[in-house]
This record gives sequence, structure tokens and C-alpha cells, in this order.
Amino acid sequence: MELTVSRPRNLIFLILACILFPLFGFAYVSLLGLGWRMFLYIHGAILFFAGLAVFMKDAKSFLLFVLIFAGTFGFGRHLVYEKMPFESVLFAAGIRIDTVDVILLVLYAHWALSLGTGEKGEQAATLGGWLGALFLAWVACLFTLSVGVAKISRFGFYETFVIAKGFLLFLYLVNNVKTRRDFKIIVYGLMAIGVVQGLYLTFQFITKTNYTIYGEVAGAAATGAFRSRGFFGSFDNHAIFLATILPIFLAAFFVYTQPLRRLMALASMFIILFGATATRARIALASIGISAVIVLIVSYRRRRIAAHTMVLTLIVCALVGMMFLPMVYHRFVTAPYGEDRGPLMATAFSMFADHPIFGVGPNNYNFFVEQYVPPRYRGQWEYTVHNEYLLRMAETGILATALYYSMIILAVKKFAQSIKSEDGLIYSVSVGLFSALLASIPHRYVSIYHHEQYFSLFCIILALAYIMGRLKGQNSLG
Repeated sequence: MELTVSRPRNLIFLILACILFPLFGFAYVSLLGLGWRMFLYIHGAILFFAGLAVFMKDAKSFLLFVLIFAGTFGFGRHLVYEKMPFESVLFAAGIRIDTVDVILLVLYAHWALSLGTGEKGEQAATLGGWLGALFLAWVACLFTLSVGVAKISRFGFYETFVIAKGFLLFLYLVNNVKTRRDFKIIVYGLMAIGVVQGLYLTFQFITKTNYTIYGEVAGAAATGAFRSRGFFGSFDNHAIFLATILPIFLAAFFVYTQPLRRLMALASMFIILFGATATRARIALASIGISAVIVLIVSYRRRRIAAHTMVLTLIVCALVGMMFLPMVYHRFVTAPYGEDRGPLMATAFSMFADHPIFGVGPNNYNFFVEQYVPPRYRGQWEYTVHNEYLLRMAETGILATALYYSMIILAVKKFAQSIKSEDGLIYSVSVGLFSALLASIPHRYVSIYHHEQYFSLFCIILALAYIMGRLKGQNSLG
């Protein structure tokens, strides 16, 4: 009887498979023919659902990892997009929905369901302390400036929309990362994407190709020397990201005692350093050097390393720097630096001097800059001012700029407090991000941490500052 029932059932499955597999194959090949972007969508979806199937019993943790891992990709589609006639950096050129937004929506739905059903362990929601309050005030300030100050309001709204999404990311993390396990998921997600970005930059350097994640080929560098542009087509953006992540690996290398983990941390640092060097972003390499020195000093003062280890590490860093020096020699020697950026900084300062309180409006710098640019620079791409302080002050004035940098100062303070933790993981992340933020102070003077993709990392950093301050005293992290 069992044989009689099972054979027809197996036969039905076989017939369905014979019909569906060719159809799926035809659809797969047809979609691949639509371009590189569709190729990424299809295979990204395959990897995502395969991973979700494997970790279905703990889907929340899997989604949390993907949320962090995909945050700096900026992989999504514009619902509204306006291509500008100038080659300047806009924070946002439209309204875009990406992977992070979709995953965050699912996680918020799960959180709301947990609160609604009163699951054990769920506590009242928190804004994230002073960090959350400052963040929310910054969003409100940008919205107000977009309505009442910005000459072209819709571009102000584009930026405010991205900042508001970042606040929702921050809010979810500070409310739902309550255990060491969840904390590790965030940290490993950041470390993983750092290695992946380093590998892709290295791949671009070796193959001398600059395919972006959108299937486009980025143009050649103006200096003639090849520069890896990474997933977004922006060497500065990737260099900033890697300069932020690398100090965590260095701190972890000092904390780890297992040879395999130390080897993995060392290999990861080498990959990230090579990737950052392939961008030929000079100030980013200097920022990495500054953060490495800060990690060494703090680790020595916290007795994580001995004096001879610190000296040996400094020698190794110097030797590694000499090894990478030929890769960037051409750009250091031939590319202009202060002579082309000084006048542009003066331009941004002049704009700020005319609009000191409220600025010209978020995301509106490029629409005002023409009247301030010296005649000899008009019609050139150098309209982008490579100074984040001046750019933010010119666009949003004193108040909004103060709110933004107050968040960074408060995050630095919280990381400094978390460095005192005896927990190795908390210490590694705290000293790594503490060093990266301090090293970013001179970096921001000649570069702009003003990218939509980097902003996801910024929100995660703020969330980690709050989370570690809450977790470092828990017994479970001892």
C-alpha cells in the first residue's frame, strides 16, 4: 500500500521538477541578460535566501548580521534620482531604498511583535541616551533647514531622508542589542565587510578594472596613476571606511592569545591596508598611521602589551609602510594637494561667513558655490571642497554643525570609558573606534566624511558607543 502511494507522489514530483527546472533556468539566463546590476541582484538574493534557510532557527541574528554587513554597500534602487550637471559630491541625489531599509523594516516588525506579545525580557524602548537625543535633534534641525532655508528644498529633504533612516538604524540597535552574542554579530559584520572591501580594492588594483557595484566602470584618475575605486566608484569613501575599521583588528591582535585568531587578525590587517593603499588616498593612509599609534599607546597604558611589544610593532609598521610606499609614490610626487584645495576651502569659508547661523541648506552647497568660486576654478570639478568642517558649516550653519560634532565628541567619550573594560572584545572595539575617531579629526580637514554609504557606518558606531557603555558592566561579559 505504501509503495502504491509513494510511487505516484514521486512521479508527480519528478514531472514538476522536469517542468519547473527548465523554466527557472530560462528565467535565470534571461534575467542575466539584462545587465550587471541584475546579475548582482539575482546572486545576492540567492546567497541571502540560502543563508536565511540555513539559519532559519535564528533568523533575527542572521538578519542582524546582514544588516551590518550590507550597510556600507549601499546596494539598492533610487525611487527618485536627479543627475546633476556638475561633478561635485552630493550627499544624496534622490530617494533610495536599499538592502538595509528592507531588512530594517523586517526587524522593526519583529520588534513590534515582540513588544505587542509581551515576550519575556523585552523592556521599554530607549532613545539611546544623550546620543539619541542629539541625533534626533540633528534630524529635526536638518528638516527645519530644508523647509525654511534651503534654496532647493527637495535636495535638503533627500539628505534629511537618509539621516532619518540612519536614526532608525541607530534606534533599533540600541534597543535590541542586549547580549554579548548580538554584540559579536555586529562587530563581526563590520570586520567581515572591511575584509571584503579590502579584497575587492586589491582585486581592482591587480586587474586594473574599476567595476562598481552598479555595473558601471569608473573613470580613470586624473593623475594618470591607477586608483582602485571600490564598490561605489569612490576611492576616498572606501579609504575612509577602511581607516575606520583597521584599528579594531590591530587592537584585537593584541588581545587575542590563540595563534589562529592572531593570524587571522594579522592577515585581515594586511588585506585592509593593501586595499586602502590601492586607493592612493594619502590622508587616509596617514589617518591609519595615527590611529595605529593611538592603539599602541592606549594598549601599553592599559597594560595590554609590554613596552618591547610596542617598540617592535612600531618598527614593523615602519617596515610595512616602506613596503607599500612605491605604490603611492607617483601620486605623492606628481599630484597637486594644497595648491588646488586651499582656494576651495576659502570658497566654502566665504559661503559660511555669509550664512553663519543656518547655512545655505542641507545638500545645497553646489547650487550656491558658483558665485563664490574664484574665476580660474569655474567650470572645473574641484568645486567639491575637501574639508568636512567647512562643508557642514556652509550648508547647515553653526547649530546643526554643533549637534553633529557633539555626537562624535560624546561617542569618543563613551569609547574612552569602555576602554577600561576587562572584556577583550569590548576593549578591542572601544580602543579601535576611539582611535579611528581621533585620527579622523585631521583627516576631516582635508577630506569629507560626507558620503551616504559611510553614514550607515557612522550610525553603527554611535550605536556601539551606547551599547558598550551599557554592556561593559554586565557579568555575562566578564
